[in-house]
Amino acid sequence: MGFRIIRNQTKDTWKRTSVEMKTLIVDDHLLVREGLQAILRRAFPDMTFVDASDDRAMWQALQDHPDVGLVLLDVQLPGVNGVDLLPRLRSEYAEARIVMLSGDYERETVARSIQQGAAGFLPKSLLDQVLLSALQLVLVGGIYIP
Repeated sequence: MGFRIIRNQTKDTWKRTSVEMKTLIVDDHLLVREGLQAILRRAFPDMTFVDASDDRAMWQALQDHPDVGLVLLDVQLPGVNGVDLLPRLRSEYAEARIVMLSGDYERETVARSIQQGAAGFLPKSLLDQVLLSALQLVLVGGIYIP
C-alpha cells in the first residue's frame, strides 16, 4: 500500500505523525485540490500528491501511480457520482483507503458511501484539525463518519 505512520516525541500533535504515502485528490475544483494539499502537506510533510479533476483523470492517475494509498474522492464529479465509482475502486485498488468528500452531504449518501467501501466521509466544511483527525483515524484502519 505504501504508507507507514511514524511517531516522534514532540508536543505538537500533527508534527508527531509522519505519513509516508501517496495521496490522490479527486475534485473538479482546483481550489479544493490545492487547499487540501496545503493542509495535508503541513500536517504530513512526507505525503506526496497526485490530483485529478474528473473520473477519467482519476483512472489515469491510478494507472500511472498504482502505489496510491489514500484517495480523497469528491461525491459530485462532472457527469458521475463519486459514490458510484466506489465498487470498481475497491475491486481494483483494494489496498487504498478511500474517503469521500462533499460540500453537501445527506445521511443517505454517507451511509451508501460506507456500504460501498469508503473508509470515511468528509464534509468540505470541516475545520482543519477535525479533517486531520479524521484522516489520521482512517490511516490507522478506522472509519470516519461525521
